[in-house]
Amino acid sequence: MEDDTYASASYQVSGRRGTPDPGTYAVVRKLDMGYSKRDPSLRLPWFVGFTMGRTTDIGFHGIPLRPNGEPIQSDAQLGEPLSAGCIRQNQANAKALYDWAPVGTTVVVTP
Repeated sequence: MEDDTYASASYQVSGRRGTPDPGTYAVVRKLDMGYSKRDPSLRLPWFVGFTMGRTTDIGFHGIPLRPNGEPIQSDAQLGEPLSAGCIRQNQANAKALYDWAPVGTTVVVTP
């Protein structure tokens, strides 16, 4: 959403039901290429972290990539609850969000 409350983009994502908790957060860090703490071989392109989970931060990122660069899910699977807690997007949308949201940007999670 922009300041005028009009949606600037709307698209399917994958996450985990109930994670993170509904609430208001803020972007705390950005990494052009993060990694999964659960499986460090998986890369998380365009990571935008906004809250803490049990062991690491939760955020938006592109579909995780295997060491050979292959995504672990298809774009067609976006919309299914397939992640451990982060919000997965296709790579183009993840890059656009990464470029658009500076540290401090408000993130509102709704039930």
